[in-house]
Amino acid sequence: MSTLTTERLYALLPAVYRLRDVEQGEPLRALLSAFAAELAVLEENIEQLYDDQFIETCADWVAPYIGDLIGYQP
Repeated sequence: MSTLTTERLYALLPAVYRLRDVEQGEPLRALLSAFAAELAVLEENIEQLYDDQFIETCADWVAPYIGDLIGYQP
């Protein structure tokens, strides 16, 4: 779950920009929604990269890949 939702990003804007955005049909909110979606993908990728650093939490493909890199022979 992403920590940067559209509503949270929108709330970070100064009130004057939010008011103008509402007057114009909320195009800024739509833009922030696209940003929030991409940030969620990025955050998920970073979490998986962190998990891949540990054998207990890594993805299934990581352990054999690292074993091959270091030359492990079963």
